[in-house]
Amino acid sequence: MDKARRKFLDLSSAMLVSATLLKPCAAAQPDSESGEFLHGVASGDPLADQVIIWTRITPAAQPSFIQVRFEVARDIDFLVPLQSGLVRAYPERDYTIKIDLLGLQQNTIYYYRFSTPSAVSPVGRTRTLPTQSDAFTLAVFSCANYTGGYFNVYHDACRHQQKIDAVIHLGDYLYEYGMRDSHEQPAYATEHAKAAGRELPAGNDTELFSLSDYRKRYALYRSDPDLQRIHSLYPFICIWDDHEIADNTYQTDTTLSSSQQEADRFIRKKAALQAYYEWLPIRMPVDRSSDKIYRSFHFGTLFSLYMLDSRLGGRTRALDYHDYILADGSIQLDKFVADVENHSRQLLGSEQFNWLQAELKNSSAQWQVIAQQVRVSQNLIPAEIIQLALRYRTQNRAQKTHSRAQILQAFEKASQIKARMELNDSSLRAEEIQRLEPMLPYNLDAWDGYSKARRQLYQLLKTVDRGVLLLSGDAHYAWSNRLVDDTETTVGIELGVTSVSAPGIEEDYDIDDPAQLLQMEQASPLFNKHSIYTNLRDRGYLILQLGRAEVRAHWRYVNNISSRHYQTIPQRNHLLRIAYHNGRYYYR
Repeated sequence: MDKARRKFLDLSSAMLVSATLLKPCAAAQPDSESGEFLHGVASGDPLADQVIIWTRITPAAQPSFIQVRFEVARDIDFLVPLQSGLVRAYPERDYTIKIDLLGLQQNTIYYYRFSTPSAVSPVGRTRTLPTQSDAFTLAVFSCANYTGGYFNVYHDACRHQQKIDAVIHLGDYLYEYGMRDSHEQPAYATEHAKAAGRELPAGNDTELFSLSDYRKRYALYRSDPDLQRIHSLYPFICIWDDHEIADNTYQTDTTLSSSQQEADRFIRKKAALQAYYEWLPIRMPVDRSSDKIYRSFHFGTLFSLYMLDSRLGGRTRALDYHDYILADGSIQLDKFVADVENHSRQLLGSEQFNWLQAELKNSSAQWQVIAQQVRVSQNLIPAEIIQLALRYRTQNRAQKTHSRAQILQAFEKASQIKARMELNDSSLRAEEIQRLEPMLPYNLDAWDGYSKARRQLYQLLKTVDRGVLLLSGDAHYAWSNRLVDDTETTVGIELGVTSVSAPGIEEDYDIDDPAQLLQMEQASPLFNKHSIYTNLRDRGYLILQLGRAEVRAHWRYVNNISSRHYQTIPQRNHLLRIAYHNGRYYYR
């Protein structure tokens, strides 16, 4: 391999080569042929004529490279191989291998495997995209936390291998936290990890900062049999959220700051992105810009899929309510509103937005599907509850017991007032109505904290004369809302997917009473007149069946993640049918 080629592969942290060009290298022998395929196989970024296949070989020592054979066939027994060749796994890429298979047939299932003289990988199954199709089914996932519980949600999706064609992962594929936080308290989602047998192992049980840290965490996640299985069955189309790098991360220009903190953040991000591209079956961007992950996939004239980056590509730093708290505990509203509405605050950035605008204009597909990380639609609650929640997060355990009760009482009272307002109850007193004013965003890390950017997005979607679906994750609950602009025009339907195993609102406020969670879930739509569906309680995923006449969004949930023994919850599963005709959305 020439030096220029070797340098390019090292920089990209990926092996993206045409299988048709690979030839055995008789003169160059590997330093070691011993190793094991401990992390399974995977495929991803499918197109009509190509797809990436991936594996990692774990060496017995630390050789300069290991030579690995790959095979591709149309049958699971590999009786008639279609492609084969030799590739090398290098320590510079953590002994991971990516091959971009070219020259494939559209809408076709392929099988693949890897081997050395001493080991054979599991068999993987993948498929290419159709150039013409009347139906295609996606499974959509978000937020998988190892210490939070078992990946039973992935296991359930593996039971539908004849129905699911591909997987979308909306990010938080892993979490960067350790077992303890900076105050030596149990870190997020670790409180029950020991009892469940999901503790982080020694040597990778602290927060991730270095390249070695991130690589070890990916290796841990990919040791999970359910994650290995789902990767072996379906091609993945992935984007990152924040926890693949660090909590609430955002874009930054390090040339504007010489501080050590900013420099360390840049080094950490660089390490995290390198590990991401090593361990995920994703193409490196054409210009090798590691933080430019947005890209599109086209499924004939049925639908186009746009994978956006609302985290690193152009996001300015999220606002924080603590910066607007006055001495009396109230919120400095004028300054807060001005900052939320500031036109310079962006989530996508101008380059990515212009790209999306051009893609939407050039697509003739019946459905336009936009997948991104965080909730797009409004999620407003009374300022009183925001203030109580801010206080709760700074208190010790004993103080939180009282504050949690206050939050639940305030939510219940506000819900009752809102319900009476909807019924035009003439007995409502002015002081009761004032408890609902003002209504403020619950989560400033979502599009609610970037009002101008969302308004710009809605203006763009309003120009699209086809059905628009937004896929969102991050929030650890499930929802669907109409996306409605300032003129009360519906510009799309948002479908939010809950988490695989990351805890939801029950951990945020230590709520262990299912009845209280159900009460909040039932009351939540009262504060959002565009709500179609809400589930605040369960872990699960979304099966999205796209057809010509309609799209079927089917949320599925599991009843347990504290062990591998689980069942789905039929009474909680939910089906939403969506149609688009003559500029109007219909759903039931």
